[in-house]
Amino acid sequence: MYEQDSYASSIRELGKQYRIHEIGLKDYVDGQPLPEDVFSFLREARVFENLAPGNSAVGVQSVSRWLVALREVGALDNTSVHIMTTQSLIIYALQFAGEDQRLRQQLQEMLELDKHACFCLTEAGGGSDAAGMQTTVFREDGGYRIQGEKCMIMNAGFADYFLVAARLSDVEGYDGITLFLVDRDTPGLTVFPHTETCGVTGVPINSIAFNDVRVPRERLVGQEGKGWKILMKVLNCTRPGVGAAALGAARTAMERAAVYGKDRVCFGKPLNKNAVLQGKFAEMTLAWESGWLMVERAGRCLDEGRSGQTAISAMAKIAATDAAKLVVDRSLDFFGGYGYLREVGMERFYRDVRVCTIYDGTNDILRGLVAGSQLKSCVEHA
Repeated sequence: MYEQDSYASSIRELGKQYRIHEIGLKDYVDGQPLPEDVFSFLREARVFENLAPGNSAVGVQSVSRWLVALREVGALDNTSVHIMTTQSLIIYALQFAGEDQRLRQQLQEMLELDKHACFCLTEAGGGSDAAGMQTTVFREDGGYRIQGEKCMIMNAGFADYFLVAARLSDVEGYDGITLFLVDRDTPGLTVFPHTETCGVTGVPINSIAFNDVRVPRERLVGQEGKGWKILMKVLNCTRPGVGAAALGAARTAMERAAVYGKDRVCFGKPLNKNAVLQGKFAEMTLAWESGWLMVERAGRCLDEGRSGQTAISAMAKIAATDAAKLVVDRSLDFFGGYGYLREVGMERFYRDVRVCTIYDGTNDILRGLVAGSQLKSCVEHA
C-alpha cells in the first residue's frame, strides 16, 4: 500500500508550510509573474538536486527519487509540478547531448531555478507526427537561422531559455531534427499571449514565432540531425514522470473522497459504509497502486541501465495516467452532483489529470510502441 518515506513526507510538509495548494488554485494571468513562493518552495525542497550530474546509468543523481518528488509535489499543486516536468525536459536534454560542460552555466542556472526553460516541439497540424516538422533551420556563417512557429508551449510565458527543435533545411524527417538553446531576448523570437486551456490553468501556455532567429553555433545542443535521438532518451525519463505527477494529483482526489465519504451520511449510514462505493474505492486503490508500481519499475530500470527502457517507460506512463484518470473520475462519484460544482474543487483534478494522457507521447501512440516491442520480444523468445 501507499507509504511516504521521510523524503516524501518532507516535501509534503514543506508544501503545506508554503500553502502551495492555495497558490495552485489560482489561474495564470497573462503577462503576470508566477507567485515567487512556488519557486521558493521548489528550491527549499531541493527537488532538482535529483537531476544534477550523478552516477545513475542515465547520468543524473536519481531518476527514482525524482519520481517520488514529482508524485508528492503533484499531490500538492498542479502548477509547481508542471514547472518541474517542463524544466526537467531541458535539463535531461543538455546532459544527454553531452552539453553538461559546454553549457554548464545554463544547466546550473536551471538546476537552481535561477533561470527557467521551455521546450518548443509541438506545431499546429503536427501533433504526434514530429517527422513532419515545419520549423526549419538554415546554416549560416558562424551559426544558424530558425524560421517557423510552435504552439501549446508550456511555461513559455516566463521562460528565459527555449529548447527549440527544428529541421535542417536540406534533410527530411527525423534525420533532420536538431536542437538549439535560444535566449528569450533573441531578435525575431515572439511569444504570443497565453492560450486558454481546459486544465493546467496555473501556468502560461503559449504559441511562439521564430522569424529569422539567429543562433550562434555554440548554442547547438548536441550534433546536427541528432535531435530526435536525444529527445527519445529524454522522453524515456520524462514519461514516467508524467505518470508520477498524475498519480500525485489522483492520490489527493482519493483522500478527499475518503474524508467526504466518512462524514457524508446517506440512507442512514456514511458513504464509506456503502458496499457499492467500497467497491469503487477498491478499484481506485488497485489502479493507483498498479500505476505506481510501473512508475517505480521504470525508475529502477533507468537508474540501473537495464534494457527495454523505451517500452517500460511508455508502459509506466500509460498505466499511471490511465489509473489517475480513473481514480479522479471515481473520486468525483463520491461527491455526487456536489462534486460537479466548481467551488468544491474536484472538477479541477478532472481537468488537470486529463492532459497527462496526451503530452509526452499520447497513450494511444505509446500503446503502438509497446505492442511493437512486445510482439518482437515474443517472436524472438518463442
